Amino acid sequence: MTLLRADGLVKHFAVRGRTVHAVDGVSFDLAPGETLGVVGESGCGKSTLAKLLMRLEKPTAGRVYVDGADVFAMPARQLRRLRRDVQMVLQDPYTSLNPRMTVGAIVGEPFDIHRDVAPRGDRRRLVRELLDRVGLRPEDADRYPHQFSGGQRQRIGIARALALRPKVVICDEPVSALDMSIQAQVVNLLADLQRGYGLAYVFIAHDLTLVRRLAHRVAVMYLGKVVETGTVTEVYERPTHPYTRALLSAVPVPDPALRGRLTPIRLTGEVPSPTDPPSGCRFRTRCWKAQDLCATEEPVLGLGRAACHFPEPLR
Repeated sequence: MTLLRADGLVKHFAVRGRTVHAVDGVSFDLAPGETLGVVGESGCGKSTLAKLLMRLEKPTAGRVYVDGADVFAMPARQLRRLRRDVQMVLQDPYTSLNPRMTVGAIVGEPFDIHRDVAPRGDRRRLVRELLDRVGLRPEDADRYPHQFSGGQRQRIGIARALALRPKVVICDEPVSALDMSIQAQVVNLLADLQRGYGLAYVFIAHDLTLVRRLAHRVAVMYLGKVVETGTVTEVYERPTHPYTRALLSAVPVPDPALRGRLTPIRLTGEVPSPTDPPSGCRFRTRCWKAQDLCATEEPVLGLGRAACHFPEPLR
């Protein structure tokens, strides 16, 4: 069963007479209770993809479907219902919470917008239960965001996202602004909530270690395109696209006994501009395997795991 489906998503922006190719033909399916990790360098289109999935941006082409319904063809009444089913956890816990509102008002605001979800008399109790569920004290409902640490603020954002019992949560780099020790706590919380509520996640991040802990499948993006996709085991243990191999080779290895066995892949050249992406394969200008074919013909995922003319053989 498919809960969320992106079909050929494209988003181009006009900037000073030039076209920014932010997202260029991204497709994937997400099943109930599944986590899709989306990884790639800064500027590859991950956050734009998140906004398209939330209908915060209108696509240049392509569609998004939730439970089979076309998100961009929905009338206002149906879209209101969609907002219950698909929620978002934002990247920066310091700017995503209104400093003038108490935590209780922030977490309870979805109940004020969707008034048929919970009777007014039950809302304070539900807010306190949500805070307890994400590891905060119920009495924290009367405090303000500035009285909390970054990790605690992100927990508040997660509680707000859970208020309407969504089916899908889009997590746009939800731990990138946090310390390493706090990142692990938030990822563990997300995994626990997924088990408890049956949530599906689109987990966007540039930290491959965190994605490996949480995701079931991974999509690797480069310059607006998905260049490789597969299960966590497939992508991390048997990467076939050169870019994926380079990303994984840059992940720190905590075990000293393994560090000498893994040779880092050092990419040369700069990341091309999204206003002027290379012809053919967009990675070819930095790829050590590039040949003439790569400049003239764009590779596609098709039936394979990697959009590459010369992928690594599966082992």
